[in-house]
Amino acid sequence: MKAATHILSAIWSICLFILVIYLALIPTIFSRSFCETQFNNNNTYQRLNLSEEELNKAIDKTLDYLYGNTDDLHFTVQMEDGTIREFYEVTTDSYYPYEVHDEYAHMEEVRNIFLTSKSLAFLALIVLIASSVLLWTQRKVSGKGIFKTIYITLGVLLGLSLIVGLYAAVDFDSFFVTFHHIFFPGGNWTFNYNSLMLNMFDSLLFGILYQGVLIFVGLAIISTSLIVILQKEITK
Repeated sequence: MKAATHILSAIWSICLFILVIYLALIPTIFSRSFCETQFNNNNTYQRLNLSEEELNKAIDKTLDYLYGNTDDLHFTVQMEDGTIREFYEVTTDSYYPYEVHDEYAHMEEVRNIFLTSKSLAFLALIVLIASSVLLWTQRKVSGKGIFKTIYITLGVLLGLSLIVGLYAAVDFDSFFVTFHHIFFPGGNWTFNYNSLMLNMFDSLLFGILYQGVLIFVGLAIISTSLIVILQKEITK
């Protein structure tokens, strides 16, 4: 029973960590107001030669697609010079490692990552609730051991996060390439410098990372504080 309680405590900690990461990133990514702020701050409308209305339409349709509200990513935008074109495109360029650059295929891969993360977060929430109930029944018998395992597990996870964060801070280009090799092993993640998709997301990337880190730190502090308070109440 003791070993099972330690395993359950570790699982509880992992589920909490997954939810903290999810809440730190996903609400920011899918926030329309956040995207508009980043577009204004980075002069994205002018750089993409799109009106505010057209670029906002593009991000709305993109977010709907990524969130799973629609399966269709084909839509057109009107450029400032009056020409009409598909926002996403498929291009060829022998300069890059992969000659064909399919933005639709890439966005489908991104969508799959988001949908998987949503399912994983939901599963983590269910497991967190169930394991909380089970651990609560063991609080008087194994209270100190439960919290010790929780602190160790969360410490390891936070330590790994710190290592990844330092890696990104010291050599972001290498981190960026490694990230894409892991999540997009097919190689379809290099695009022409004038890609509308590339420039739109480039305007959002660092803002997402910055705000995501702040929210993550805040949630980690709040979660840890609540765990400490709960431990004091249970073990006093």
